[in-house]
Amino acid sequence: MTNTTRNNRKSRANKTRKSLFKPGNQGSPNPSLMGGLRGQGPRGEQKNIRGGLTGVYPRFSKRGGRKGPEESATSFPEGTIKGSWVVKKASNGVPRWMPSVSVELNGFRLLTVDHVAKNIGKPIILYVREYHELWPKKNAWDKPEDETYFTAKFVPDGDATSGKTKIPGWLKSRKPEIKKGAHFYVDGQVSLCNRGKCDIVDGVQVDSIGKKIMSLNFMNQEIFVKV
Repeated sequence: MTNTTRNNRKSRANKTRKSLFKPGNQGSPNPSLMGGLRGQGPRGEQKNIRGGLTGVYPRFSKRGGRKGPEESATSFPEGTIKGSWVVKKASNGVPRWMPSVSVELNGFRLLTVDHVAKNIGKPIILYVREYHELWPKKNAWDKPEDETYFTAKFVPDGDATSGKTKIPGWLKSRKPEIKKGAHFYVDGQVSLCNRGKCDIVDGVQVDSIGKKIMSLNFMNQEIFVKV
């Protein structure tokens, strides 16, 4: 790993630590960001399993061989998120629990390794926000709820980094397989702009458990792309 990459990793880690505190009130943790550190995840799960942490999401049941939250999807509005499941209307108009990793709703889907692999060397606009209980609306970033909604531009170069090991061409080969608990990044320049301030970091992290979803900070952020 180059010195530039190491510095970018350190810079990203420092920013993550700073994000756990409210602006102008250092030493006072932001409760909205601390769920994953205290045994309760940002969506009410017992543990936040993202980013290599282990744990369990809300109670699941099997209906006809499928897993999903115990509560009926018809009891919630479309777009409701529970753990890794989202309420979406099926082709017959009936609301169903569907895996969030494959859902396309309101013109958005989660950023995944598969999407990035199709865009090596091309700019991808990332729509970033803190974890939320509802899928984003069509105009979520045009009329953001708060300052935690921002966009970034990611240009994947096809390589990856696992810990301190550089893996050339990983996005095409997907080898070696991502190890559970590993700090695994798809490499490429990320240009972040929020409230008129811009910064550049290197790479976007991959969830080491599901090995598909990507985030800049699995502790408290999720990334969407337009479809």
